[in-house]
Amino acid sequence: SKLKIQNSKFKIQNSKLKTQSAETQNSKIIFTGNPIRTSILGGDKGKGYQITGFRSERPVVLVWGGSQGALEINNIIKESFSHLKSIFQIIHITGHGKMTDIHDESYIQFQYLDEELKHIYAITDFVVGRAGANSLYELALMQKPNILIPLKSSAHNHQQLNAEYFEKEGASIILRDNPLHEVLIALHNNEQKIKNMRENLSRVARPDAAERIADILLSI
Repeated sequence: SKLKIQNSKFKIQNSKLKTQSAETQNSKIIFTGNPIRTSILGGDKGKGYQITGFRSERPVVLVWGGSQGALEINNIIKESFSHLKSIFQIIHITGHGKMTDIHDESYIQFQYLDEELKHIYAITDFVVGRAGANSLYELALMQKPNILIPLKSSAHNHQQLNAEYFEKEGASIILRDNPLHEVLIALHNNEQKIKNMRENLSRVARPDAAERIADILLSI
């Protein structure tokens, strides 16, 4: 998304996406990153393991389908679960009314998480989910290696564009033709890839985005 300042010759835009329009080419653009809640950094691992009942010696994957959930992602998890459960513990935020029928000690699902989410993030090793701007910049701030499944019906195809930008920067992997378990296991087994992805996420992150936008608005 972007904030357009009327009667001025510049725009504030949260990422280097959708910059090829004639309107954009004739404007001065200031890239700020997306304002995010820094409270997500305050999670406690002990509380995360207490909430989930998971064990610290096994890697944790957080799966989400966006604010409304996603039956597509639920189905992808169900198809790959038999391959994933021997390696990973999976936390699945399904969205309201979209719980799965998976019952296993390596899997826990929630329709929604609020205050508990920061504790879940604290124990998360990998993330699988949508490519909304807010979610991506949260992942960047926390340096969480991730696999993206962009929402195909998002307005102006923005999730696909977001995902492609993060993938180009080496900060994400887009799930395409291969099954999720193959992509996730390959990432888990590649320590150098994980290290590089965390470094690239850190580089893409804009923790001062809110302050930058405020400073620009105050300067007008």
